[in-house]
Amino acid sequence: MTGDQGERTSFAELISDGALEIGDGYRAKNEELGGNGLMFLRAGHVTDTHIDFDGVERFHVELEPCVRSKLAKAGDAVLTTKGNSTGRTAFVLPSMPPFVYSPHLSYWRSLDPNRLEAGFLRYWSKGPEFTGQLAGMMASTDMAPYLSLVDQKRLRITLPAIAEQRTIAHILGTLDDKIELNRRMDETLDAIARALFKSWFVDFDPVRAKAEGRDPGLPKPLSGLFPDRFVTSELGDIPAGWNIGALGDHFGAVKGVSYSGSGLADSGMPLHNLNSIYEGGGYKYEGIKHYTGEYADRHVVKPGDVIVANTEQGHDRLLIGYAAIVPRLFGERGIASHHIFRLSARVRITSHAPI
Repeated sequence: MTGDQGERTSFAELISDGALEIGDGYRAKNEELGGNGLMFLRAGHVTDTHIDFDGVERFHVELEPCVRSKLAKAGDAVLTTKGNSTGRTAFVLPSMPPFVYSPHLSYWRSLDPNRLEAGFLRYWSKGPEFTGQLAGMMASTDMAPYLSLVDQKRLRITLPAIAEQRTIAHILGTLDDKIELNRRMDETLDAIARALFKSWFVDFDPVRAKAEGRDPGLPKPLSGLFPDRFVTSELGDIPAGWNIGALGDHFGAVKGVSYSGSGLADSGMPLHNLNSIYEGGGYKYEGIKHYTGEYADRHVVKPGDVIVANTEQGHDRLLIGYAAIVPRLFGERGIASHHIFRLSARVRITSHAPI
């Protein structure tokens, strides 16, 4: 059917007409992974803003012929299909490394660019026509959230004229490119900040340089904040004039909100959680969740706040106690989960001239 609002059709009809391909991923066995071959992308690596390849497992090289049929292609819309994350969507860009889909991912692939623009499908997957149908499908079952290929074939879609699809894809794609650039810049700045902190306050590089008669390479007002010698302390050598104290004497720790899975949603209050902190410290953008349940003012965090993991995920203690700084990317207000402490200063910390 066509009209002023565009062609109203279904995924099943588009598939039958040869305009659309949908599919799911490869069911990998544990022994097939751990090599240096193609990446195996799981649902946890798909966010609503991008695809994260950090920590992705790889197949053994010799398995490539077996898994190549599930290989992603540039232009694919990617959809998570199981669990509370069902319905997260992302887009495969030409710049991404080759990877294979896991079974909890589906892909939507345009086969006829004169009927269906891949970029339009990308943004349709984030719009109300899809999310409304998804909510209806999820509400119709008492089982854990799951969106099968059969369900996906039932989806109805309104297709504007192909020229309009291309215009929509171009405009929104340009905005998304800018958002992705800003995200990468934030990650780079965060890495620089962590490197500087380690240099100045863990390795004491400026103090070592001055103690050895070298230029620390800092502006004079900043260089003047660092002494030119060390003194012995119970923790080893520390800069002269610096004091040792308990963290609790200077900072309080406020635990985040306890929540259940029923409060998680595709939109709502940004929820900074255990997956928001990298092992070893630093903010992990792709870990953000959204929450629609109740919370108190004490659970609120803002850009610039320091959050600390209070729970460990593994056995190597790579996460507990590590910190991150809340970025501005997710807005001026968010909340922390109960696996996170928000640190707050008890007293104002001032700088002291070296002695």
